[in-house]
Amino acid sequence: MTKTLTLHDWLTSAKPVPQTMCLFTDEPLFQTQVADTYRKRLRQSINYQRHVLEQNKDFNHAFFLSLLAENSLFGDVSLIELRLTQNKLNAEFVQTLEQTCNWLAEGKIHHYVVIIGPTLSKTHMASAGFKNLWAHFTHIVCPTLTLETLPNWLIQSAQHQGFKLNFETAKWLAEQTEGNLLAAQQCLDKLAIHHANSIDNDTSHSTPKAIELSTVQHIATAACRFNVFDLGQNLLAGNPNRVLKVLHGLQAEGEAGTLVLWVLTEEIKTILNIKHALQQGQSLKQSCQTYRVWGERQKYISTACTRHTTKSLNKLLTLCYKAEKTLKGLAHGNSWHLFEMIALGITGHSTHLSVV
Repeated sequence: MTKTLTLHDWLTSAKPVPQTMCLFTDEPLFQTQVADTYRKRLRQSINYQRHVLEQNKDFNHAFFLSLLAENSLFGDVSLIELRLTQNKLNAEFVQTLEQTCNWLAEGKIHHYVVIIGPTLSKTHMASAGFKNLWAHFTHIVCPTLTLETLPNWLIQSAQHQGFKLNFETAKWLAEQTEGNLLAAQQCLDKLAIHHANSIDNDTSHSTPKAIELSTVQHIATAACRFNVFDLGQNLLAGNPNRVLKVLHGLQAEGEAGTLVLWVLTEEIKTILNIKHALQQGQSLKQSCQTYRVWGERQKYISTACTRHTTKSLNKLLTLCYKAEKTLKGLAHGNSWHLFEMIALGITGHSTHLSVV
């Protein structure tokens, strides 16, 4: 029987930490929140040794299974995090996951296991390797956010962080961040600090009101001269000079490389998804609604689709994977140089992309 929790329930409740948990979403923010919360709560009850394994061509199936089967004379416990990078599994990976589920059913695993991967379709969920997970893992279900539902998610997230946003303010922030949840969360974090400082300086002890729109606008836009929202729009518009200027500005101002890479990757995936939807007969308006292409970006997405083939976009995604490994210290290279190559590729102004 499937055991499920909504993302909100997992983040806000004091439910016991399940031995096994899985999450399948394309949102990096949700992946980070779920994993961080799991580790924090588990650490409150036991000390553990953490192992993080990533699905790639060098994945060692025997080592993963040995971690699961390991029994310590001193009762040591491990947290084993398996990061899946794709939702199509080869035969060996299917066998590994099925063995994991068999051992769980037999009570042979005494460690904690978290599996995180990309969004699964209904077909993937019922496929070999995944279908047995639902009986043995607590499944975290994430919300599907649209331009209409994102403001309410922001209001709920603000409440979780101890302050209030009204709908008008949340709607402005949703439009400003254009569906980039990492950027939206960064704004919420800054607003939480502002709210805490306001309470410290308030001697009236009155009930805190919702943060005003003008305050949110100032905090969201005054932090830096260059922002990732400029980057995304100019990538779709095919403006290489502006893209390079924004990238250089973000690097100089110390912007997190993970956020920049997220924007680059999401723009490529968006073009791929819209391109596929158009080929399947969907209208541009319907496709943009499905894949959260809002506001000014709708003006440029059609042109972005025409200047790329599926092959060129997949090649750029491969470069994104290389940049991610560089950021994590798993590969040599300059991640910001790779960002430039990827960004120019998206604008259609790069002729030599090395993915070795």
